[in-house]
Amino acid sequence: MSKKVCTKSFKKKVGIALVSIGLGIIITVIIPFWGFIMVVGALLICLGFKLIDFH
Repeated sequence: MSKKVCTKSFKKKVGIALVSIGLGIIITVIIPFWGFIMVVGALLICLGFKLIDFH
C-alpha cells in the first residue's frame, strides 16, 4: 500500500475550494438578508414621510 502524501499544491487547492464555498454561502445568504432589511427600512422611512405630509 502506498502512503497518501498531502503536497503543498493539494493543500492549496483544497483551501481555495473551501474559501470559494464559504464566499458562495456568504453571497447567497447573508448579503440578500441585509439587503432585505435595508429595503424594509427605506420603505418605513418613506411611509413615515407620507404620513407626516397627510397630517
